[in-house]
Amino acid sequence: MTDNPTKRPRGRPFEKGNHGRPAGSKNRKTQILGSRSNEDQDRLERRAYELAMEGDSQLLKFFLSRHLPKDRLIQIDEPPMGLFAAEAADVIAAALQAVCSGKITPAEALAVATVANQYARALEIADIITRLDVIEAKDGRR
Repeated sequence: MTDNPTKRPRGRPFEKGNHGRPAGSKNRKTQILGSRSNEDQDRLERRAYELAMEGDSQLLKFFLSRHLPKDRLIQIDEPPMGLFAAEAADVIAAALQAVCSGKITPAEALAVATVANQYARALEIADIITRLDVIEAKDGRR
């Protein structure tokens, strides 16, 4: 196999098993926070908030990311989809029109299009299953 007997063979260069951090152990940051009293934690949080309000952009971004909603309710001028998969194109067209008029962002339109496509796909699959059941019933397989 190898010319040098002290080299490990190819294929399994490491011993089996997980040799990482033991299960249930906590990382350093969690240990430090756990050792602080609730009063110390409250003081730290207040001080961080004060620094954010004084203009520390990183802390301000941190606090805003946790308090502002990530998604918003959007409305597009299109009736909801019915029982036909082809109506997904109408919903996507309405989302595109809403982007062009500045009512929603392209990312929000992508989310609407994704939901419309998934709904259309579910309708198509349900239709295929229904047709297959009819064919199998005629054939006598069920």
